[in-house]
Amino acid sequence: MRLQDILSMATGYLAMGITLFVIALVAILVGYFGIYIKLYKGKRKLDFKQIFWWFILIFYLFVVLSVTLFRHSSFGRGQIISLFYSYKEAWISASETDWRYIVLNILMFVPLGFWLPFGKKRFRVFWKTYLLGFALTVGIELFQMIFSLGLCEVADVFNNTLGTMIGYGFYKVVECVVLFCKKEKPKIFGMIIAQIPLILAVCMFTIIFVAYQKQELGNLQIECISPYKKHAFQIVSNESYSKDSGKMFVYQTNRLTVEETEMFARTFFENFGTTLDETRIDIYENTAVYWADESYSIWVDYKGGTYDMTDFDTTFPDEDGEQPQEVTDATEEVILEALNKYGIEIPEGASFSYSADTGYVFTIEQWEKDGIMYDGVLTCDYYDNGKFANIRNGIGQYTVYKEFEIRSEQEAYEQILDGKFVWAANAGTKMEVGKVSLYYMLDTKGFYQPIYSFEVQVDGEEHCVQIPGINKK
Repeated sequence: MRLQDILSMATGYLAMGITLFVIALVAILVGYFGIYIKLYKGKRKLDFKQIFWWFILIFYLFVVLSVTLFRHSSFGRGQIISLFYSYKEAWISASETDWRYIVLNILMFVPLGFWLPFGKKRFRVFWKTYLLGFALTVGIELFQMIFSLGLCEVADVFNNTLGTMIGYGFYKVVECVVLFCKKEKPKIFGMIIAQIPLILAVCMFTIIFVAYQKQELGNLQIECISPYKKHAFQIVSNESYSKDSGKMFVYQTNRLTVEETEMFARTFFENFGTTLDETRIDIYENTAVYWADESYSIWVDYKGGTYDMTDFDTTFPDEDGEQPQEVTDATEEVILEALNKYGIEIPEGASFSYSADTGYVFTIEQWEKDGIMYDGVLTCDYYDNGKFANIRNGIGQYTVYKEFEIRSEQEAYEQILDGKFVWAANAGTKMEVGKVSLYYMLDTKGFYQPIYSFEVQVDGEEHCVQIPGINKK
């Protein structure tokens, strides 16, 4: 999820919260008026503290239910029954957004654990507060599953219940402070015991993040989170895979800072006579976006500095102006000369081709020169005004890091037999595994690792299955 999406979502939640606040306020006032009339006739006093407590609780529940049930989920619909699936997914992606989502799920129920014992004596017994928090989150997840409202995850039950327990711990701290101020004996031991969930949560996240930092290489997006069941696929192969293991180099690429991506974009725009718009800079988790003259945008990746440029004047010209036409028969020399005007140089080892789907393509596969390996693809759409509508430069530059032992082809195939692979398409009845090739893939720390790519056919459709080359132990 991009930063812009998160801000947009937060704005939506705020607007929804304000709306619900007004509704709740009106409901409370109406209820208060009715209670006041009733009590006035009976000459009884009104408990303003309880009204305030109920008001805050109802408003909080309105917000929680609106966030969990009545919003569009960017994670799709369905259910995930694996308890720590979201943790595994966040570990593999090493994404701040994924970890933030988990932490927010915990924090969302902290107010509940604090507010329940604060207003009702019966919830000052820890297990009653824990149980109500658990029941509420189970009810929410079941409601999501039954009515297909967003993604139902068992992990959310764990996270929300943990948040309730942490909130109760905060209440016990406040209780001790209040008793101390009243010169009464605080229940120190009970307060300390109530902090165990918070301590365990802090230790859990600390261990996870330290373990990732201590890990020499990063994670690959093709690493399996949950193996497939044996009956998911009938896996067969007529190929003979080598049982010989060996060593291969792992490479690494530079990770650009935000300042470096801005300098790159500024220079890129200056190469064809325009300047970067200082007021339109969007910074995301993995990418920075820059604009120039309302006509150009460039998305620059921090890892490796690959980028995607769009010329909107060429792609979407004004109807009244001159209409540039796409050129489909330019020679390699013409494209290279045009790219050179943008400050782009193609490595010598690249091959050149054209197709109607991708435009002009420069492909280079693991070509080395002066201690640097070049690998990747550049595609571009060229027009008769001498400009490119799009340039998608995925050619990375990598330097040698060190050699690692890699698993054999047979060992990689056995990973498929064990269901330890990532599959984006629907499960089929039969998977026929064919030839295998060695490629490289960028991991979450900017290392370029070897991977096996198997050609497969599932129910007559061609796909590929990728297995990490390095066997992590």
